[in-house]
Order: sequence, then structure tokens, then C-alpha cells
Amino acid sequence: MLQNSYILRIILGNIQQIELFMTKIACLTQRPIQTLILMYLIGKYNFKFDLVIYSPLKKISNSKEDEGPASIDSLEYQCRLLKIPLVKTNSLNSPKIVGIIKKHNISAALGFIADTIINQKILNCFKKGVYSTHEGILPRYRGHDANEWAFMDGKKLLGISMIKLNKGVDTGDIVFLKRIKRQNKTVKEINRELYYKYKIYFYEKIFLNLKLNKKNKIKKQKKKYPAHPRRIIF
Repeated sequence: MLQNSYILRIILGNIQQIELFMTKIACLTQRPIQTLILMYLIGKYNFKFDLVIYSPLKKISNSKEDEGPASIDSLEYQCRLLKIPLVKTNSLNSPKIVGIIKKHNISAALGFIADTIINQKILNCFKKGVYSTHEGILPRYRGHDANEWAFMDGKKLLGISMIKLNKGVDTGDIVFLKRIKRQNKTVKEINRELYYKYKIYFYEKIFLNLKLNKKNKIKKQKKKYPAHPRRIIF
């Protein structure tokens, strides 16, 4: 029994030492349900976020982006269960976030962001960057409803990109990019396929790469196309 206890202490000690070298990652979110899905997926590897910062949507009238009032309650419950600090703020650009990030020694963040451009002051807090997805093929289709615009342009390929955010609108370095054929599908069907098959997978992959200090291959956006406006109704 003593020998087993000694071995257990060695194992736990090694795990704690390994964790010291792991990247601390926050989640900047306006999408509680999508955040919960990712929390479940990274939980399979016994990982979790080190901090969650939540801000409500500026406008909640858009059903495509609004996940409902109960969603934040579910996120709060899960954070309490996993003992993850949860901070609620009126804006993801709030100055108070800077001190909170420093307090928790956060180096990177994943963003489920719907209607906010993160300013440079906040981005500078994360020495390993902030990563988020964009529903569209970059750099050609930036801004709102990118796949809808590509669909209207008659493009054969639509897609989803994950980028390392900068102060521009969808101008950050591309980390992951997936294209799928349009075929006879509607744009809603394509966006649904991209979401369920690739979006959350991108977040899971970037989380693991960051947590384990694995380098990501990035591609700079050399050509900057104008950002598309909101919103096309199909």
C-alpha cells in the first residue's frame, strides 16, 4: 500500500509539473451553447478552459446568432461544476478584462464571437493569440454572411476558416481552412454541414495544439478584399 501511495504521489507530481508548462487558455464567448460543446469535447482529454469571459450580443433580435436566455445559465452551471472562473461583462473589449487576463496568467484564447471586433489592447494581452472561426473562404470572402455572398456569386466552393485574430475584419493569419463543394445543396445546408463537421473540430484542434505547445502552420492573407455587409436573407 505504501509503495502504491508513493508511486501515485510521483505520478501526480509529474502531472502537476507538466501542467506548469501547458498554455493557459481562456474562452471569449457570446455563444454559450457552442462553448459548452467545446468544453465537452476537450473534457475527453481531461482538459478545460482556465477562464471563460462572457458578453451578451449587442442585438438579440437575430435568431441565427441568439442562443436564448437559458444558454448562459447552462454555461454558468457547467463552469461552477468544473471550477472554471466565469466573468460576465457588457463587452469583450471592456478595460477590466486586461487585469483579469493577467491575474489568471492567460496566454491564449479561443473566441466564439458574433458581433464584436476585439480591439488591439485586448489582443495584446494574449501572447499566443486569439483564435476564432469565420464562415467563409478567406481572404476572398470577409465580413458578414460570407458563404451567402459566395453562393450568390455562383461559386462552386464554400467553406469555413479559422484565423488568428488581428485588429482588422477577418484579416488575421489563416490557421485552418476547409472547402466543400456546393453541389445541389442550399446555403443553409452547407453552413450546417460546415458547423457540425468542421467548426467545432477546428476549435478542438487549436485548443489541443495550444495547450500542448504545438506549433500551428499559418498562412498570411496577402490580398485584402473588402468586407461584405450584413445581411442576406435566404
